[in-house]
This record gives sequence, C-alpha cells and structure tokens, in this order.
Amino acid sequence: MKTSVRFLLWAVYAIILLWLALLPSPPSMSGILGWDKLQHAGAFLGFILLGGWALQACTARAWRWALLASVFFGILIEVLQGLFTKTRSADLFDVIADLVGAGSVFLLMAVRERHRLGRAKQKRA
Repeated sequence: MKTSVRFLLWAVYAIILLWLALLPSPPSMSGILGWDKLQHAGAFLGFILLGGWALQACTARAWRWALLASVFFGILIEVLQGLFTKTRSADLFDVIADLVGAGSVFLLMAVRERHRLGRAKQKRA
C-alpha cells in the first residue's frame, strides 16, 4: 500500500480519536469495555499500530517515532480536554492508559525485531 494512503489512514484515525475525546459526553459501553482506561489503552494500541505501519515505509525507527507520536498525542488530547471542554477534564491516568496501549505494541515490535535480527545473524553464521 502506498505510503500516502498509510499516513492518510493514520491521520483519519487520529482525527476520530480527537473528536471522540472532545465530545461533551463520551459514548458509553457496558461491562469491561465500558472501563475508560481500557478504552484509552485500546485506542492508543490502534494509534501506534497505524503509526508504525505508516512510518515503516520512511524510517527504520518507525516504532520509536510512532511511540513518540502516541505520547505527544495522548498529552495533547488531555490538554485540549482540560482547556476546551466543560464536561471533560485532563487526567494523568488517561495518559498512562494511553502509554500502556502504545507501549505494549512498542515492546512487542521491539521483541519481534530483536528476534528477526537474531535469526538473520544465525543464517549468516
């Protein structure tokens, strides 16, 4: 898939996340899926997956850049909630939940890359 399409998908996803985050009252779900922190972790799991996929075509450090983008985007959302909404507030624990989602993907990709490099060394030896 073209790099521009990958970035477009990532941008659309980010816009949807931002829109949902700035709604006066977020959509409610029941059960475990209704837990706010799980929603944050899941949303940022998707954000970093799309970001890393988009950036892979541009840089070898795609997942690092995607993690960095996730951190900044999560903080931006909380700042915007605190400044521009009357029914929402900035929450440090939301940022932590965002990082749990994004960080879990980052760690999985780091392990995957290390494993891939180890196998490549074995084939050369």
